[in-house]
Amino acid sequence: MFSGQGSVVVGYRWITFGGDNACKQCAALNGREFYLNPGPGQASVSDMPHPPLHPNCGCKLMEIIDVARAGGRQGELEGEQDLEAVDQQPPKESRTDEQPEVFVDGIVGLSWRSGCITSGPIYGKFCGKDWTNNKHDPNDKYAVDKRMPPQDDLDKACKAHDFLYQSLEEAKADRQLAEALAALPEDPRMWPRKPPEDKIEEARRYRKWALLYFQGAVAAREQPAKDRYEWGDDHEGGH
Repeated sequence: MFSGQGSVVVGYRWITFGGDNACKQCAALNGREFYLNPGPGQASVSDMPHPPLHPNCGCKLMEIIDVARAGGRQGELEGEQDLEAVDQQPPKESRTDEQPEVFVDGIVGLSWRSGCITSGPIYGKFCGKDWTNNKHDPNDKYAVDKRMPPQDDLDKACKAHDFLYQSLEEAKADRQLAEALAALPEDPRMWPRKPPEDKIEEARRYRKWALLYFQGAVAAREQPAKDRYEWGDDHEGGH
């Protein structure tokens, strides 16, 4: 199941917006898992569809984490564990100024924080949950530093997102970030403010991941319920 030394992400789980009450196409995929290095009976990422499957689709892919390596422990865990198992573990005591180690997963090519895997990947100085001013900040202790320059155009969009979140404008922040990410060319070398040469591929991968995530978040928040079911042919009448 593990896909290589240093790997944290071993696959992806399809999360359907609306669960089993979504359209037939998306409901059939809800909870399905696809692995980078599949074992017997496991589906491969090469056979994995990519959301959105249709207009107004709010589905997303969630990383399946190798919690043994993510937690810095040696050896493999017995049995199957995933993100929910990590969330149930009590937090470790730490100093308030202690910063987690940042490392790059050798398979998916994204940066993660040791001990904070379920918060998702990070990029630059402002991209990532609880990541601003180039710091891990889970308690929002620090205001966004206006003087700190973003690494590139992707990081610039994330910094603007952080400013809006700081002003408690979460919905507007997510919508504007999704729009900014969609407006960026897929090739970071085409951005007006390019990433450093050694960050080109990571920037490309993070933009793709974040675009899927925030488009799904915006759709889940803003799309009227009646439109979320218009692609299913087994729902009659209104509710």
